[in-house]
Amino acid sequence: VSCPMPILIAGDRRLPTRADARDRLGIAQDAPVAAFVGHVRRYKGVDLLVEAWRDAALPAGSMLRIAGEWYLRGREARRLRGQ
Repeated sequence: VSCPMPILIAGDRRLPTRADARDRLGIAQDAPVAAFVGHVRRYKGVDLLVEAWRDAALPAGSMLRIAGEWYLRGREARRLRGQ
């Protein structure tokens, strides 16, 4: 059984266009982007995603965005954030 993810924004707001969103986030219009959205927890494999992204042969300008609520602390969180 599948269920569509609810839209978590106010219904009276106008959504930005893709071009506007990329401008606001400082992302080039033609840059390939992948996103992880959700709770950032150890068992979700975000560490594996970041490691694979670093090792992958990707086009120049490719970007991985991780957005969500972070449940990781200290060294583990800094490593994923690239610090």
